[in-house]
Amino acid sequence: MIRTSDNETYHGDVLVGADGAYSAVRQNLYKDLSKKGSLPTSDAHSPKYSHLCMAGTTRPLDPEEYPELKDQRCHFTTIIGHDKAHTWLTSSLPGNRISFSVREQLDEEITREAMFRNSEWTPDYNTKMIQE
Repeated sequence: MIRTSDNETYHGDVLVGADGAYSAVRQNLYKDLSKKGSLPTSDAHSPKYSHLCMAGTTRPLDPEEYPELKDQRCHFTTIIGHDKAHTWLTSSLPGNRISFSVREQLDEEITREAMFRNSEWTPDYNTKMIQE
């Protein structure tokens, strides 16, 4: 049984907390499991928050400008930043589109700070990664 902030109660067999690895749901659930001695040892430590990832898909693009879109095979590209903590990945998709992701490896200090902030992704994070 769970009780919400407005005193509603819900019963079920499974609780899904989809509000991030450092969520209030996870912290409270783990605290209760730990008190009961039911928390697995592997879950007793906080997960390491060491990467940020921005991903997306383009609108349909002109195959004349992006020739790999003419090929029936999927094209994958990975670029590892030189002296940068970024990696870029792209792949061609049906409909003349390209999927992309930018991954940033965080240093230890940022990793520790990130553990205590809200894990919600906002457009500000996208802008920061694009500018870097």
